[in-house]
Amino acid sequence: MFGSYFPKSYSYCRFVHLMGEVNFPLFVLLTAYRLSCMSEGNYVDATKLVVSHNKRIPSHKTFAKAAKRGKSATGWFFGFKLHAVINHC
Repeated sequence: MFGSYFPKSYSYCRFVHLMGEVNFPLFVLLTAYRLSCMSEGNYVDATKLVVSHNKRIPSHKTFAKAAKRGKSATGWFFGFKLHAVINHC
């Protein structure tokens, strides 16, 4: 269906397998940024990570215990809110 739009995309099983290989490098990167010096000009941003359509919340099982209902500027969603703090580094 989306093959013509994303010719180099992975299948779901391959993506789940690759996520395990990326966890440690991501941990190292986040730790390095956490230990870096704080600057005067920090920028804070938040975005939503939707995991399911609102009508499918009762049947959603993957993130049933972790995901919550939330509200953003564009409306209600079921998922997570990702907060990022960005500095000059």
